[in-house]
Amino acid sequence: VASISNQNKENIQNSNDNKDPNTNHPSSFPVLFELIGARNIPVDNMETYCVIQYGPRIIHRTKPFSPKISRASRITQALFMNRLFGGSEQDLLQRSLRDPIWTVQENSLLTFSISPSDLENKKALTITLWGRPRSRGGVAGGRRGGGRAKRHLQSIGKIRIQAPTILEECTEQRMELQLMNELGKPIVDDQDEPTMVAYRCRIASPADVAFVNNWNQTPRPKQWNDTDIIPEPELPRARLITEMPESEIQAMAPALINAIPPPSGHVRIKPYPDPRARPEGSRFISKESLKTQTILPSRNWVQAGSKPSSLGRLYIEILSAHDLPNVDIGAKVGNETDAFCAVVYGDAMTQTDVIFDELNPHWPCWSQRAFCFHMQHPSHVLYLAVFGYKRSPLQHRPIGRVEINPIHFQNHLTYNLDYDLCGSSHAMQRQAQGRIRIRLRIEMDDERKTLLAALRPPPTVYINTIHRKSMIVARYTACGEHDNQTRFSLQVLQGYVDEILEGYLRRILYGLQDGTRSLVLWRNQIHVGPIGFPLYSVLAFGMGIAILERPQLIPSMMCFALAMFFMQQMQSRMSCPSPWRRCCSFLQYLSILIGGGRSSRTMGRLFRPPHSTTISANEGAEEFEAQQQALRDRIAHDKEFIEKKEALAKQIEEIENSKVQTDSQPIPMEILLVLGKVQGIVGDVCRLCRLIDSIVTWEESHVAFWITLALLLLGMVFMIIPWGWLLKWTGRFFVILLLGPQNKLLDWWWYQNLPTDDQRIYQIFSARMFEARCRQEKTHKLKYFRHVLFGKYATWVPPLFWSPHQDFPLPSSTAHGGSSKVPPKENMNGFPYMPGQQLHGMLIPRPEAQWRRNVQESKDGKERAMTYYQAMIESQVAKLSTTTSTTMDVSRNGSSNILINPLSMHSQPSSLSRSRRESTTLEQEGLEILDLYDEEAGFVERLLYPEESTASQIINGED
Repeated sequence: VASISNQNKENIQNSNDNKDPNTNHPSSFPVLFELIGARNIPVDNMETYCVIQYGPRIIHRTKPFSPKISRASRITQALFMNRLFGGSEQDLLQRSLRDPIWTVQENSLLTFSISPSDLENKKALTITLWGRPRSRGGVAGGRRGGGRAKRHLQSIGKIRIQAPTILEECTEQRMELQLMNELGKPIVDDQDEPTMVAYRCRIASPADVAFVNNWNQTPRPKQWNDTDIIPEPELPRARLITEMPESEIQAMAPALINAIPPPSGHVRIKPYPDPRARPEGSRFISKESLKTQTILPSRNWVQAGSKPSSLGRLYIEILSAHDLPNVDIGAKVGNETDAFCAVVYGDAMTQTDVIFDELNPHWPCWSQRAFCFHMQHPSHVLYLAVFGYKRSPLQHRPIGRVEINPIHFQNHLTYNLDYDLCGSSHAMQRQAQGRIRIRLRIEMDDERKTLLAALRPPPTVYINTIHRKSMIVARYTACGEHDNQTRFSLQVLQGYVDEILEGYLRRILYGLQDGTRSLVLWRNQIHVGPIGFPLYSVLAFGMGIAILERPQLIPSMMCFALAMFFMQQMQSRMSCPSPWRRCCSFLQYLSILIGGGRSSRTMGRLFRPPHSTTISANEGAEEFEAQQQALRDRIAHDKEFIEKKEALAKQIEEIENSKVQTDSQPIPMEILLVLGKVQGIVGDVCRLCRLIDSIVTWEESHVAFWITLALLLLGMVFMIIPWGWLLKWTGRFFVILLLGPQNKLLDWWWYQNLPTDDQRIYQIFSARMFEARCRQEKTHKLKYFRHVLFGKYATWVPPLFWSPHQDFPLPSSTAHGGSSKVPPKENMNGFPYMPGQQLHGMLIPRPEAQWRRNVQESKDGKERAMTYYQAMIESQVAKLSTTTSTTMDVSRNGSSNILINPLSMHSQPSSLSRSRRESTTLEQEGLEILDLYDEEAGFVERLLYPEESTASQIINGED
């Protein structure tokens, strides 16, 4: 290991030299190489690893692949395989051992340098696959059994890649080569599937070389200097409350209990006194002054999220919470809830300070309560949750959470928002566990850029934490109480069923009833002041007449009808009395798209509702409550009618029942597996319904705008297409193609070469299995890489707003314009930074800015290498043509006994025939004998390059 480390340092030193000082040629080309994995290995119960040699030297050795499967996962998967396929836990383990995936945990990355002489001599990189026995406990060879395990090592096979081939394949694309044995024959498994080894490579940047050198050291250092991994390394790092030592957090709690009681009308300052005030006068504060200090602009900000791809900034301040339940024991002695708030947005999570022993906590302006998130995608949802802080071994107690869709808030407006804290967003019957008050402001750099960003799908986001308690906090904040249960639960399944029946089906039924009555009876759908007009009825009547007169307009009218449906949904939401239930209109989005970023604001104000710039408290609250009460009365009336109908039907069924036998319905144990699978399917259906509902109801208003605009454009395009002629000739083509006489020839050729059922199954699933394998490799690599950088506990963050219950601000919320109290973009660099956890790239995942910089350096390096390689080939071709002409002239003069060796183009060819001791010259000339010696194998293999000559001929100096 020490020798390999020293060789890596030599490679790094060589890679840092760009050009030879004596010549203008590059001295070496550093290459970043990754061993991805192998599949279809024909050995059982073996942990595999690779030994990599470049020329005669071993430059790297990976660690053995040892799959680590948790006990619960092994039992669950083995039970499922045994029920369906007759497999077992051992079959699952052997499948993992036969298809290993190497990550940075197994030291799958290495760097080496390709010199110009290596390209001329086609020096080879040899990868030998080895296997060692796996013990029953999952460890191959301990201290006592290491000698016995070493004697049982097995050489499986090897692959060789020449230096020019490596240089050409430096594209970061996945490559595969079939493993060969010592005799040069391809290796296959017991099902005649080829054994393949996958790899990828690219020209290494200096940061790549530094990272690999840092990672492959033993012992491994914990620093990442010069590796270009950590974003914004010059900024101070913010910390999560749940990741800090508990002694630091609890150090403030005893002082609050044992201190002098506050004077009448005053409260103790929490979480700590104002650092700018005097200690004597900052222990207590009046309740009015506390409220004043709460609404003041925040002093300490934390910026979070990935900066390079930011569309804008979302400023949020957690001001206060009210009427929280007591989740601590000992309320009579003053031991109450220790509240803190967690915020998740995009690829970052932040947390406020802990307010000890307070059911109505206020976060003053000097505490950690203000966060500036960088917006990555317009569909990202802002998640907030309030917890009760608990010391280990207890978990932090969740109190309630809120989901906020920022797309409905106007740009450059300040919002003071009140929300109810509910225990779960995924239960049909929710009960508030208190209230939270926040201050929100959105500043988008370019509104049109944000609108165009909605055309790309949101990225998959995970948040990793160091401690398990922090992971539970992040999971509850982002996913809620129900959707983070992967095992079967009757409550979860019942919640999904109620969501479909009581939520979506009921709304669809009510929408069809009301929409049909309004459309057919020509009721007023559009109101301009006090005047109403049945616009959609007029449009529907006109489209129906047009279809009857010209049937070829059916496709375009269908598109217009769907666009009209989306416009009607938008109009119904825009006409809501509560300003917090409205959305951005189609015309507003269209003005942003046409007018562009900042210039669109003036044009967009013409189409915005009059309440969008200023919203007062309780605006439209009474009218909205009247609408909600009418809806609740309608639902109650329908439920009462259905219950009466079911009761009468049950009475009639009991009268008609003529059975005498007693019913016995035992529940088998196998039903648990079936119900667990049904719960997963119903959950996926619910999530799909949530996504469709959020688009149709304009909750995801930017996506609904693009769909509506696309339907309108398609409708106009379809109007000019000659559908009659197109359908006639399309019908003729398909009739001739499907029913023509040429199918007789197809019968002769097709059914004679028809594959068997096994072949068809293999053809269908082989491509899918390969794609699944590639995704698994990428997932395993990224998973462990995130473990190293951010922590081993990961939480998936929903990328879209698909909660069954939408959290809207309470009527007491307000909005106003005017000057901003948040710090400008230029002044945010002095505040602590919580890095975003979104990574990009394949070989070494990095934050976006670092990834783009290193990829560009790699591309520039490859261009230089390929330019030099092409020049070298052209030079060799020119020399070869000159040598050939010289040989022909000599043969004409009668000197046919002289043979010109192409190898004589290199310097000092006579040294090869005179001495075997000049090994360095042999290596420079490409005529070295490669001693592939492995201590574990115990053999020496001699290889010679080029293959046209034998070792004895070169050593003895024969022509």
